[in-house]
Amino acid sequence: MNDVTNFPADFGKGLTAKQAIKAKALSERTNDEILAAVIADLSALPSRTFGNEAIHQRALGDLRHLRQRLRKEGA
Repeated sequence: MNDVTNFPADFGKGLTAKQAIKAKALSERTNDEILAAVIADLSALPSRTFGNEAIHQRALGDLRHLRQRLRKEGA
């Protein structure tokens, strides 16, 4: 079970316990993990979601480039 007691007193005010636990878990993810998940989700979407294939591929390319840059910088 995740412990959310180390959060500031006002963090998550108005959230349910389940939402607070999820927020804590998300806050512990690294930038690389977050970008990997976003890239995977975006890759799974049909290109028509963005209007055309070029926009879809550009978005994926930009995210991959950002992920590589963050890795090189050690973020």
